[in-house]
Amino acid sequence: MKCSIVIDREYGSGGREVARLLSEKLGIPWYDGPLLVEAAKRIGFDELLVADYDEAGVGSAISDLAHRSPRYSAEGHVIDRAYLAYEERRKLFVKLGTEGPCVFLGRCADVALMDRDIPVISVFVYASDLRDRVERSMTADGIPADRVDSYIQKMDAQRRRYYRSFTGRLWGEKESYDMCLDTSALGYQAAAAAIAGVWKLLG
Repeated sequence: MKCSIVIDREYGSGGREVARLLSEKLGIPWYDGPLLVEAAKRIGFDELLVADYDEAGVGSAISDLAHRSPRYSAEGHVIDRAYLAYEERRKLFVKLGTEGPCVFLGRCADVALMDRDIPVISVFVYASDLRDRVERSMTADGIPADRVDSYIQKMDAQRRRYYRSFTGRLWGEKESYDMCLDTSALGYQAAAAAIAGVWKLLG
């Protein structure tokens, strides 16, 4: 079975663009947040749960209290909605990864696939030049100039907490990934080409 690819990324590093380019190069589907919700709806998963707690706020005591919407198990135990959302997303990753290789954008998909022995290449995309991250955040996502620095820090912190909360691993640390690529040095096309080359060699 060909490997799926999971791309974790610093906010503003262009990880989403790398994932899109990689999908085009390899001819396999890619899934970011909105595309994952579409897939959940198409396949019959709970798209509202898949969309909930999407790499945001988990691990912070204040945000956990603000977002928690308890459900109950058959035995009457309270189940944290954040955990339910993660579990629904994890099952969806496994379903899609079993059907064929995909490119997934973050959301702990690497660990979800590894736990089921589904071949995966885990990649961390970062940008060593903060100016590149600032420019992309403003142009691609429309973040105002007076908020962009703090917004980048907030998004990275949320992703770091989310990854640690559900995997016990360190987000952004080289030990957690098969490849780490700097888009400030390589650009998006070369980063995608590097991942594609490894994917083909491992095939």
